[in-house]
Amino acid sequence: MFRILAPFYSPRWITSYFIWPFVILMALIWFPITGVFLMMMAGIPYIIAGLFPHLIAIAFVIDVIFKRLPIALLLIPIIPYVLYCVFFMIDQQNMAAAERDIRQSNSMERIVYDPSIHSLILPNSHITHYKIPVSYTINENHPAGYTSFRLLTQDLCRKIQDKNRSIHTVSVSWRSTESRYKKTKFSNICSLNMPEVPPKQKLSVVVQETEDRHAPLQKKTYQFFIEDNKMGEYTEATYAALPKFPFLLFGCGLNSGAPSWDCAHQVIRNKKKLDVTTHEVDEEKHGDWVIAALLKIEKYKEEDLRNFTNYPETTEFVTAMIQKKENETPADFDNWGLRKDSLYQPEIGLKNGYVSLKGKIYHREKGGPFYDFMKEHQNEIVYLDIKAYPNARKDSFTNYGVCNAQRVNCTGRTDDTYRFKSEDGKRYRAKKDGVFKGFFRVGVQELSQSERGKQDGDTITILTQTFPDNAEEKTK
Repeated sequence: MFRILAPFYSPRWITSYFIWPFVILMALIWFPITGVFLMMMAGIPYIIAGLFPHLIAIAFVIDVIFKRLPIALLLIPIIPYVLYCVFFMIDQQNMAAAERDIRQSNSMERIVYDPSIHSLILPNSHITHYKIPVSYTINENHPAGYTSFRLLTQDLCRKIQDKNRSIHTVSVSWRSTESRYKKTKFSNICSLNMPEVPPKQKLSVVVQETEDRHAPLQKKTYQFFIEDNKMGEYTEATYAALPKFPFLLFGCGLNSGAPSWDCAHQVIRNKKKLDVTTHEVDEEKHGDWVIAALLKIEKYKEEDLRNFTNYPETTEFVTAMIQKKENETPADFDNWGLRKDSLYQPEIGLKNGYVSLKGKIYHREKGGPFYDFMKEHQNEIVYLDIKAYPNARKDSFTNYGVCNAQRVNCTGRTDDTYRFKSEDGKRYRAKKDGVFKGFFRVGVQELSQSERGKQDGDTITILTQTFPDNAEEKTK
């Protein structure tokens, strides 16, 4: 018994020279006080700790060869390595199976992107690397629901900014696909980004990624839609495979969320991009972006951007914006300074004989039309189908900064709060998507009773859910 335990305390065995330093290092890593200092050393102690099991295994073999330890102790290093070989082979089989399954599912037919008929909706703009006249991203921060992106020459950028200061342009920097460290800033072009409703047939690309970020298999699936019709999907994947030789990592770190000092150990895996391509990829023409290959979109070369000329449709679009700005008259605006055809104007109509308002409600002058609607219909039943954005609660929202020349007792931060109640007087809760929908009786707008609220001219209006007899549908 003592002979078996000898390597743990006897200086005569090589194994003991590695076991004790390993135990001491792990203790230093495990205790938070010393662990924090080791954590600051760029993770080097954690890497060293991961090497020790291999050094200990080698020491066991040497001690057995020189008959300092019984041969039975060879099972201590052999069993873990044999098990690792089994796990490695299983892991390789799993990776090959995943690669095969994804390749079989990637049989989507190519869709040809045609700028003359398609509005291309992407997760990101990509206009600085690929020949796309205009792309769109979903953006619920404004009623258009989308932000558009266009490349313009600087002279066209200056023209539109001279006519409309609310339009912003962004300088363009280009990172070479050949070298991640090469970055060029182009002074001859800019990016025009603005709220805009896609005017053509929507060709949308929706990306879904693996939720479990720790899973070895990570998928990125691109789903292609024309309007609401799914045309197919394509999946890229990476696999974090076990290496042929195990490289261990031991470490601890501060979990600020708990807070706690958490320790973990793992085998460092090698991430590999799986070969799931079912079509030929011309990287010279389309780059390594799978969407470009599937939609047949060509990439820019650096000289293309240096000699960039405006797309005809871009020149036509910007010219129309400039002309619209030049032809504006006071009659085109409401008393809040919003254009009467602005997307921020809510839709006002009738619902079963009751006046209705539909749309998104925003802050400041953009929320002015809603303020006017509420004032005009005090003590009346109205139908609402609205979503307040941003910062809406489940039972109320506050439209701050609604001020203009006609409003008295108004400061730069006047809050108009609208609280919703059920018919029985209890709290009314908005739908899951934050929509307040149904028939409501508008209460009288009252001045806030707090001292600060009085100074700022803050108001509170109660909207009580009601069910008129002639309503075709009850609030769902």
